[in-house]
Amino acid sequence: MMTHASALTMALGGFLGAGATMAGLTFRRSAAPTWVRMALPLQLAACACAVPMTLWHLMGYPAAVRLSDLPERAELVAFFPLDDADNGLVDLWLSADGAPPRSYEVRADRPTREMLRQAQLNASMGRPTRVARRDVTVIHSGLFWKYLTEETSSVVLDDAVRPALPPK
Repeated sequence: MMTHASALTMALGGFLGAGATMAGLTFRRSAAPTWVRMALPLQLAACACAVPMTLWHLMGYPAAVRLSDLPERAELVAFFPLDDADNGLVDLWLSADGAPPRSYEVRADRPTREMLRQAQLNASMGRPTRVARRDVTVIHSGLFWKYLTEETSSVVLDDAVRPALPPK
């Protein structure tokens, strides 16, 4: 799937790659030592490989992470469920510890989707929504194995900081 960011990444990488090729061809027959002739084309080739990979984060596109990689506690600024219902991807904008909001792309499970519905209700009432990551370890036992542990994470509303209604 080609997105605008993918097209920009390909164009920037192609531009830097073409610059490395032109610099290599320009300095090919120069009288300078070999390391001097190779320095600029190698630097441009390294930029052509490295810069497009960091471009998405510089532009503020969501970082694809697992639920276990999200901050422990954060304020949910906004969320956007992607149209693809098969994989359940959601873009979350979280602000942790007063830092500027950062966007994350996570695969939302059922509890996370229910939490997002509740967060949408809170936002419609003008209440801020604080979320916390809950790590759960599930232990399975069976006939042929002793223990099989599975660590999962989910994002839940943070009840510890939920604002109370003011007195009448």
